[in-house]
Formats: sequence, structure tokens, C-alpha cells
Amino acid sequence: MQYMPVTSSMFLLAETREQPMHVGGLQLFVPREGQSATELVEEVIEAFSSCAEVHPLFRKRPAPPVTMLGNFAWAYDAEIDYDYHVRRTVLPRPGRIRELLRYVSLSHGALLDRYRPMWELHIIEGLEDGRVAIYTKIHHSIVDGVSALRLLQRMLSPDPDDRSGSAPWDPALVGQKRPRPATSLRERLSGLADTGLQIAGLGPAAVKVALAGVREPDFVPPVSRAPRTILDVAIGSARRFAAQQWELGRLRAVADAWTSHSTTSSWGCVRAHFGHTSSIRTLCPTPRWSPRFRCRCTPTRRKTETPSPRSWSTWPPTSPTPNAG
Repeated sequence: MQYMPVTSSMFLLAETREQPMHVGGLQLFVPREGQSATELVEEVIEAFSSCAEVHPLFRKRPAPPVTMLGNFAWAYDAEIDYDYHVRRTVLPRPGRIRELLRYVSLSHGALLDRYRPMWELHIIEGLEDGRVAIYTKIHHSIVDGVSALRLLQRMLSPDPDDRSGSAPWDPALVGQKRPRPATSLRERLSGLADTGLQIAGLGPAAVKVALAGVREPDFVPPVSRAPRTILDVAIGSARRFAAQQWELGRLRAVADAWTSHSTTSSWGCVRAHFGHTSSIRTLCPTPRWSPRFRCRCTPTRRKTETPSPRSWSTWPPTSPTPNAG
């Protein structure tokens, strides 16, 4: 039995149904020329099955008892249930990205079983474009997001003809570290000097911000809360991932129809969509963005009526889609 670090115990203690503490990743893979999606899935499963040895990182789970202060130790399973942790799924037709993200939403919103090693790997086929998806989920008490990405990089290869890939629980991958180039004494001293200058500049920067807050009537602090809108709500236990892809030509056509630039038409469309609801009073960008939006589809206000950054969260009182630039 291995004692659990305090940070890992805090992730377990703070986890709730509305606030899960696992990290997930979704990757899409294109089969080789002449290879079907089913053949690629079989190849991946065969590579995973051939790795019989499992690193302890993928065999540990919280050990009882659980106190009000959380868990204090890890327990290690001698074997893992591959059928439970590694799952093969076929999406329902038509197999769009919408169906893929719906499946990922349901899987990502469920808490991991603490009586098993807290990780899952889903191999997903049935996409209409012939690609194969792999969704992985692992608890934050076991590995953080950065370490999970590094492990993923060790699994993959930039060479499409490289077939030496292995399972993420392969001990050779988990313990592997990339060699770092040796740094000279001059580079070390230069790094220390740069860090010292940055720390020394914190004081003058803080004084500058404080003086600006006293002298400037329209001062906006660097860190401010975004206004509450119908798009900014508390995250509950039900999660949903969504994505959509459009051709650039369609976006340019929308921009031309709105006689606006393509980089600013999206915000104008959103404001116009919610223009006839009460939410438009708070559907404005946060002041720290310093935006310059212009939508010529509606009458613009005179320059003298342009509000200060302080009043963006409640402006305008009447017009639904004003000029904020």
C-alpha cells in the first residue's frame, strides 16, 4: 500500500456529481490508403492486447477507508479488466461529428468508478467519413493534463508507416523521458537574470495599475468578471460537447450579406439574434477585450453617444444592435 499525496487526495475529496475531476482527450485517426475503419480498429485493439504488462499507474485505485479528510493511500489491482477499461463502440447512423460528440458527452459526464483503476479508453468507429476516434478518460488524481498529453505523444508517431505503437499503459512509455539538451553556464546565468528582471518589474507594474485606478475615471481592472448572460450559466452534471464546421466561403458570404468584415460578423449576428430579448442588455463583450465591432445592418449611434467601458455591461438601453466601435 502506497501513501497518497495530499494533492491527489484533494482531487478525490473535491469531486462531486456536478464537478467531476477527470481529464479526457479525443483523437481522430485516418486509415491508411486501402485500409478500412474496421481494419484500423482491429489493428489498434491487437496492439493494445499484445501489451500484457500494465504500469502501476494504470492499476492503482483509492484504498479504503475513506474519512472526512479524504483518502490516505493507494491500492493496486493485480490484474485489470480489459473489457471494462477498453471499450469498442460503433456510432449510430449517420455517424456525424454530432453523434460522436453526443457519445463523448455522455461518457465524459459520468464519474469514474473508484473501486476500479480510474481510467477508460473508448475506441469509436462508425464515422461517416471513415475515420476512427479514440476517447480516453483518466482521473486527475492519477495524472494531470500535461502528463497525459506527454504520454499521448509517446504513443503516437509522425511517421504514418510506423507500426511500433503500444498501449498507453505500457511501462516503457510511462517511464520514458525525452532527453534534454545540455545548457551552458552562460545560458543558465542568462535565464536567472531574465527571471530576476521579471520579478523586479512586478512592483512598478502594480504601482502603475494602482495609479491608473485612482486617476482615470474610466479605468477597468485587468481582471474583471464577465457579465452574466444566457450563455454564461453554471455548469451542472449534464454536459454536452458540440462542434460545427463551415466552409470559409460560407462565412464570407455571411459577411458580405451583413456588409461587415468576416472577423466581426459573427458577433454582430449573435447580437442581432438576441436583439429582441432582454438578454441583450448583458450580451456584450467584457471591457478587457477592447473590441472594435461594427455592424452596418442597423443605424449607428453618433460618436458622442459611445459609452465608456464602465457602461458596456448595461448599454444600450433601447437599440438592440448598436455600433460598439
